Amino acid sequence: MKYVYRYATSSGIVLGGLGTGSLEIRADGCLHEWHIFNNGPWSSRGEDRHLQVMDISDSFFAVRVKRGSRIVVRLLRARSYELGADPYRLPWVKPIDSITFSGRPPLAFLEYDDSKLDAKISLEALSPFIPGDVKNSALPTALFKFIVENPTNDSLEVDLLFAVRNPFSGLKKEVVALTKVKKEGKYTVIVMGGSNLSPNHPMYNGSLAIATTWQKTSSVAFIKKDFEVLKRMWVDFRKDGILEGPEEYEGSDPHYGVITTKVRVEPKERKEVVFILTWFFPNHIDEEGSRLGHMYENWFNSAEDVVKYTINHLDYLYGNTKKFHDVLYDTNLQDWIPSLVGSQITTLQKATWFTKDGRFGIWEGYHDPYYMGPGSSAFNTTDVMYYASIMLLILFPELEKKFLLQHAEWVLSPEVEPYYTLYALAVPENMNEFKKMVAKDPSIITDFNKMKKAIEKVVKKTGKDPRGRIMHYFGHSLKRPDAYHMVDLMPKYVLMTYRDALWTGDEELIKKLWNSLKAAMECILRLHDLVELKLPYHQTPAGFEMYNVYHKIFGVLGRLANIGMPAVYGSTFIPIGFQTFDVWSFIGIAAYTSVLWLCALSAMRRMADEVIKDKDYSDNVSKIIEEARRNLYGNLWNGEYFDLWYDPISGKRDKACMAAQLVGQWYASALTDLGYIIDREKVLKTLKSIFKYNFIEDEGLINGIYPGGKRPAYEGDLKYPNDTGLPYSVGCQMDTPWTGVEFAVASHMIYEGLVEEGLKILRDIHERYVKGGHYWNHVEWGAHYMRPMSAWSVVLAIEGLLYDRMRGRLRIRPRINKEDFKWIFTVPGAWGSIEHVLRDKKQVLLVKLAKGDFEVGRIVLEKVGEKIKEVKVLIDGVETKVDRVDMSEDEVIIELSKRQKVTRELNVIVEYA
Repeated sequence: MKYVYRYATSSGIVLGGLGTGSLEIRADGCLHEWHIFNNGPWSSRGEDRHLQVMDISDSFFAVRVKRGSRIVVRLLRARSYELGADPYRLPWVKPIDSITFSGRPPLAFLEYDDSKLDAKISLEALSPFIPGDVKNSALPTALFKFIVENPTNDSLEVDLLFAVRNPFSGLKKEVVALTKVKKEGKYTVIVMGGSNLSPNHPMYNGSLAIATTWQKTSSVAFIKKDFEVLKRMWVDFRKDGILEGPEEYEGSDPHYGVITTKVRVEPKERKEVVFILTWFFPNHIDEEGSRLGHMYENWFNSAEDVVKYTINHLDYLYGNTKKFHDVLYDTNLQDWIPSLVGSQITTLQKATWFTKDGRFGIWEGYHDPYYMGPGSSAFNTTDVMYYASIMLLILFPELEKKFLLQHAEWVLSPEVEPYYTLYALAVPENMNEFKKMVAKDPSIITDFNKMKKAIEKVVKKTGKDPRGRIMHYFGHSLKRPDAYHMVDLMPKYVLMTYRDALWTGDEELIKKLWNSLKAAMECILRLHDLVELKLPYHQTPAGFEMYNVYHKIFGVLGRLANIGMPAVYGSTFIPIGFQTFDVWSFIGIAAYTSVLWLCALSAMRRMADEVIKDKDYSDNVSKIIEEARRNLYGNLWNGEYFDLWYDPISGKRDKACMAAQLVGQWYASALTDLGYIIDREKVLKTLKSIFKYNFIEDEGLINGIYPGGKRPAYEGDLKYPNDTGLPYSVGCQMDTPWTGVEFAVASHMIYEGLVEEGLKILRDIHERYVKGGHYWNHVEWGAHYMRPMSAWSVVLAIEGLLYDRMRGRLRIRPRINKEDFKWIFTVPGAWGSIEHVLRDKKQVLLVKLAKGDFEVGRIVLEKVGEKIKEVKVLIDGVETKVDRVDMSEDEVIIELSKRQKVTRELNVIVEYA
């Protein structure tokens, strides 16, 4: 006997709404990772993070098919005999032969294949996911739509079974599980709850329900999770598809609630049966003991309430989720491209918090026993959200705005204590002055009010004020930051704000955050322009590997080593020179942060000019840009790319080629309208060098490479060839690919016309993660890492799509298949499809909306001829007046007579002579 084995269940399609907790359906047909109980890595509270309430044996689907006198029963899961099935005692209860699993988030499609089944059975599983509709994308519900088809010439009787264990049963001896069947007019529901839980338990006051809208059902509240009992259940099910048993149960024995449906399917007929799973577990408590709850508590009071809502809005919830799925995957691109982009939707569903009071958070990484990751809270990590927030902005702009505003609350100032005092003392000049004051008055260190006043005097004297620093992430629930130690956070905060305001048209966001934006940029000049080049300087310690080196030397001292660390391990007393590659030290001026800084300065100039109307500020920024750019080119440009870093103080230099060195320019030209801050010739040379040196087939786009130099991946542990003595280790951040960075760089390449190179990088990601079914779980610091949500930039790059809602400007210039292009259209507040056709001297753009609206006054297309004969623009089927048509070297710019709202479709026809 020959088997071909392929493991394919490392991840699956996530079921669950934004911030509700989730589970996954995987290729084996089972429901995995039940993290809906405020438990597992989704939770931040220590004891809850290790609580696993359900496993794959606690729920299952099954089918009974009767054709004449022949009856076949199958478990709809591709595993071994289990759940009472047994090739010896119950050989007729078998697992299905095979499942063809197609994961296309937010939907999973399962086709069940078995040579003995006379009916064709398939399943669509999903949770409502409707961009632009936050509430209906944040529901604690999962839908399972079974499609039953009859390919025979005989009538078939088909019974489907859905069983879920009451999660309160078997929890603790003192906990009483309550399970009850209810039959309403439109549906049958089994409601599961429990009593005698501590008010501190994450499942306290919670409930779970399963339901169906099918009218011919049988329901049982108590099937004991026991081999002997399950054997007899299968006999009952085999007999007539109807289960007999109690409709109410109260006790502690582990047990299932079970619903079956009976369907008569005539020859060539197709029937659909929907099962619904809902949950309501409001007792979300953080690691500090505060009850955060869930946003869904504002809409529902129980799992049964969620069932009612889901059923009453089923057509809308399913229909719009399916529409979004269809426009994402219905394309004439190679099918792996939308699959790769769509794979990252799962992170939004799995790794998010949405609390009762409306605060929103995304885990930086989801802790995993193998991949590790955050041991406690790590939400909305600024440096990583720079990449990840693209998807959030485009699909759920309201939540992206929450992220920015939540961060703005914590911009460092004297009111943000004790952080402000600590970061003031990070600076050697400040610490020296502070020590002098303490020598004269030791009570300063025991009286915090005195300490704050002392710091105020110190900062005033030195001018080294840390105000304006941007927080790293929420490291204490969603309440407090962990640190302010990274240089790149300030320019990234500025660029994200400008990008978001541009795409959403929210000028008020700029006005509201303006003072904090200015403070962030001024902080760089005060604390990080050490060599007066108008470029950010990275002081040591600049990466965690410096800690590792320190502990190798001083670790034998135990507690004394920790006390003495600030005195030895860097030029500042606590870190302020890190960046997102936090175990990869950049010292002095670095390409990565310098390009970010220049592009952020450009964004500040644009906002000052067009929104704030502050010409003096804009003129001053322009001078800084010119000086900074000149110094960047003079100190780091090597003719092919920008050197990784150079330290003018020590004279040390690192000549590595960094994959992410232009992600500031990526924002400026591909994601906003800022244009080329780095001249385009250098941009193209750099991108070509990155592909030449950093892309390694069967590995990916490596974060950093020394052209012609050694790599730990080939040589083992080394030292960086930059005279720092720092370890260059196997699997270090420099010598690995990060998919979030790869998506960014690949999309930038595609935008710049390096399409083949960009697609090769993307294809390598696809092939790397398709292994083992890992496709919907990209890893970095933990599983389901947020950075790869930058995948949505690939959509924008391939379509050449840029939207400026502030001015009503839309650019669409497909980079692939431009003669006949079709894919999804997404801007904040609207989505649908794009079609772009070139035929018979005609260029036709058609944007069809499935949901939402957008405004347009200028349309920019690629120029495909030298002389235009006629231009027509139709909005919602009505021709609108074109005021002017201009042509640049490579674009056609169509100015409408007035800005108009598009609610259904935009049709642009350009006829060339």
